[in-house]
Amino acid sequence: MTSYDEEVIRQEVAVIGALARGLNQFLNDLSPNDLRRHSACDAWTVRDVAGHLTNRAERQITSMTRGREGDSGPPPGFSAPSDMMAMSAANADADIAYSISMGDDLLPTFERRYRELHLLLNSFGGDDWRCACWHPRRGTMTAREYVSQRIQELAVHDWDIRSAFRSAGSPASGRDPRVVGDVRALAPVGAGLHPNLDDIDMVVACNANTYLLLAYGRVDVDTAANSLVAIGEEGLLERFASWMVGF
Repeated sequence: MTSYDEEVIRQEVAVIGALARGLNQFLNDLSPNDLRRHSACDAWTVRDVAGHLTNRAERQITSMTRGREGDSGPPPGFSAPSDMMAMSAANADADIAYSISMGDDLLPTFERRYRELHLLLNSFGGDDWRCACWHPRRGTMTAREYVSQRIQELAVHDWDIRSAFRSAGSPASGRDPRVVGDVRALAPVGAGLHPNLDDIDMVVACNANTYLLLAYGRVDVDTAANSLVAIGEEGLLERFASWMVGF
């Protein structure tokens, strides 16, 4: 059975709070025209990204609450799209519709949902973190995994939003310094694995910010080259980012 370090989880919960508070403050300082700017997310404005993050916080609250009660099945009325591309398109449209439906209450709802999520996460402990929770792409994931995923989404979408107002930087740059330190431990590719070194064609090392931007397809290898160290077969690095996208 996987063991979880409660102290590490509590640190990550604090990171979620820091990211949410920082982004909430940033969003509330924007004008209506600023919120309509196109973000670094395809097809989404800054407002749409805020709607996506709010909607996902609601889903996590529901999934984790049900999961702790022993219910890890999909919610009533959920119908899975035929493939992942169809799911992504459906999710994008749904989040645009959600942000429109919220009207002027979107940003206050963002703040409320992340306060509710913080309270819920603080109520978890011990074996609660092992409970299976519904997730539309993965079927189920543990409550512990949901914590790490929330940091990733907040950090990357923080970058998406801020990129509309400045040149590209790193995820959550300028935010709580704990964020970068904790993101590095989220989910490095191959975590927990012990492969035979003779089976490895290339070793790639990079910092947490570069890892997230590559994994979520926000930068390509050429853009990230100065932040990467690659040792191995020539030519494989060009394929590296494509393997990571969709993680």
